[in-house]
Amino acid sequence: MLVKKPRKETRTGCEAHMTTGLQPNGKYTIIDFEPNHNHKLADQSCAHILPSQRQIAPAQAIEFELANDSGIRPKLAFELMGRRAGDRENLGYLQQDQKNYLRTKRKNALKYGEAGSLLNYFHNQLLENLSFFFKVQTDIEDQITNIFWADAKMVLNYGCFGHVLFFDTTYRTNKECRPFGAFVRLNHHYQQVVFGASLLYDETATSFEWLFETFLNCMSGKKPKTIYTYQDSAMAKAIPLVIPETYHRICLWHMYQNAFKHLNLLFKGHKSFGSDFKKCIYDCDDEDEFFNAWEDLLNKYDLCGNDWLQGLLKIKEKWAMAYGRQYFSAGKKSTQLSESFNAHLSNYLKSDLDLVQFFKHFQRAIDDRRYNEVLANYDMSQKIPKLKVNVPLLQHARDVYTRTIFDMFQDEYEKSLLVIVDECVQTGPIYEYKVSLCGHSRQHTINFTSIDGTISCSCKNFEFVGILCGHALKVLDDLKMKLMTPERYILKRWTKNARAGFVTDVHGRKIQENPKLEVGARYNNLCNTYVKLVGKGAASREACDLLENNASELCAKLEEILMVQSPSETQLPSLTMCHRNGDDNAMAANVFEKQDDQQVKHLKKRVVAERGKSRHKSCIEKGKKKRSQSAQVPTSSSVIPTTCHPLIYQAPQDSLRGTSYEDYDGSNNSQYSQVTSNREFLEPTGGTMDSNEVSDLVKWSISGDELVEYPSSYNQMSALFNSSQVRAKGSEFIALLNIGAHTIAMCFATK
Repeated sequence: MLVKKPRKETRTGCEAHMTTGLQPNGKYTIIDFEPNHNHKLADQSCAHILPSQRQIAPAQAIEFELANDSGIRPKLAFELMGRRAGDRENLGYLQQDQKNYLRTKRKNALKYGEAGSLLNYFHNQLLENLSFFFKVQTDIEDQITNIFWADAKMVLNYGCFGHVLFFDTTYRTNKECRPFGAFVRLNHHYQQVVFGASLLYDETATSFEWLFETFLNCMSGKKPKTIYTYQDSAMAKAIPLVIPETYHRICLWHMYQNAFKHLNLLFKGHKSFGSDFKKCIYDCDDEDEFFNAWEDLLNKYDLCGNDWLQGLLKIKEKWAMAYGRQYFSAGKKSTQLSESFNAHLSNYLKSDLDLVQFFKHFQRAIDDRRYNEVLANYDMSQKIPKLKVNVPLLQHARDVYTRTIFDMFQDEYEKSLLVIVDECVQTGPIYEYKVSLCGHSRQHTINFTSIDGTISCSCKNFEFVGILCGHALKVLDDLKMKLMTPERYILKRWTKNARAGFVTDVHGRKIQENPKLEVGARYNNLCNTYVKLVGKGAASREACDLLENNASELCAKLEEILMVQSPSETQLPSLTMCHRNGDDNAMAANVFEKQDDQQVKHLKKRVVAERGKSRHKSCIEKGKKKRSQSAQVPTSSSVIPTTCHPLIYQAPQDSLRGTSYEDYDGSNNSQYSQVTSNREFLEPTGGTMDSNEVSDLVKWSISGDELVEYPSSYNQMSALFNSSQVRAKGSEFIALLNIGAHTIAMCFATK
């Protein structure tokens, strides 16, 4: 049989051999020996390459397994181990042997399929810590669609710092390009912490609704005060349904990028437009000031009839800081925290990882972030921040706050030294101050009540960040309150004792961050007790006999207790699964506990267009690319882009040629009919479309890579794809569109 790359021949018919036999006396005897070879023997320098001389020792296998789990590439691990052995010739195996071993290990890890391996991973996590939480959603065919998980540390972090969430799904992690979503927040050191993670099948409102409900269930129903997301209609629909009390904010950076896209000419034509637009977003303290700035913007640039700005005004509460300052957000105004975590993940996760590898390397990224808190705790306990001004107020703040938060507080105190009191009016127990920053005309209003010691500023810095602003500190100084910050204005989440207390999991158990530490503590206590007991028992023969006689009885009782309390039998919660309807429009109400005889078939596959490994680009960068492409002279050989309509899938290139609408004559014997009968047009629901149905939908023909006829506008083609007829029949059509070159190729994805 002819092959493209035949293997090199290694057999020459050599007769060299040696035959041995086992004698009755237990010794081996050479029966036959042929020393002559019909080929050249391997040199001494190449002897280690012979298959008979290559074997991976167990210790070596453990070493490069650890290297692989630590993200070290096999080539670098092989080089490192070769240097340690003196040279790679001394290792006893080749780099290809190492790759083969790791490949076999990965296959064995997936011997139950991706779904089975996923559930096995979750089960092992439960064995290590009973507070581990996970939930998977399946469709009516028992295929896993959406996945959520959170370990004990994540639940513990949420109990301490879960006032605000940052969530986005712009990161794609594995070879199926499943949307990955992480709930991220800041700890008391102002570092990233993760509260939970998810792998979604799609980004529909149904999936987000299931995800947010599952997240709340994991966190014992504790709802965040604020959640930040990017501007997405599906999330905007799901959040009010699940957590209506939570204030939903959209990322200001993404919103500003959308503004640049829709108002590109104004940004370029008027240098002051950007600053005027930012003023509406960031610089307004109250609603009246915001509306005045907004009206000035519309009138100055003649934008009263702009549809995009009118739509933006309808959701002003989600982006204007005039509305957002009164909600605690730890000083953050965008989903930059999530995007920063996504950038951190890119150092550990690659697009070609299978599910088992994904979880291993994701845990590496989490452990790396958690170790930063260990380092910060060490610095907090062993190093003392320097005071810019040696005053009792800063000394008290240094003792209470963590290093990063103290630096923020000290900056506010430094600002207070530049604040000037313009006016002070006392009405009974209420003091009203008007203050301004030296050299600035903008005034802020501070109200102080002497009865209960409450203070508030119009800048809303305490409500938004969680520390008093420089304006409030100036008023406290003016009121002779110089020794310490009032206790009610010191948030526990920013203090050194932020983790004091305990948090319970969804089952009401006190969360143990690391159960192994508790086992070690019990072991030490038992050692102290029984070492003393043994020391006393050894003092006399009678005491020694007493201990020996009771030891066997004690061991038997311990075995009974351990058998009854086996975590694999009684303490492990069952694997929670839930169904969702096959049409993906609504979630079924039935939630069942997975029994031993109920098996998930597999992970539901996402059929997506081939995509590159480059990072996500903003609309500004994409706009530059489109402008550069449109400037090129179109030719008949223009490369057709591989990006597709969101509902359309990539088709094989060979299906682009040789089939045209002109070839179809309505008979069952035509070339077109043969194509449609031999290659079914698959729909998401598993149905098919026959050639007659297809011909009714497609009114243009294909000839190679060029159209004989094509839609006169992109809107016409979009209308076709979004029509109810096409959406009902299936989304396996593909459109490869190059607007600049006016070259459109239409084809059908085939099985």
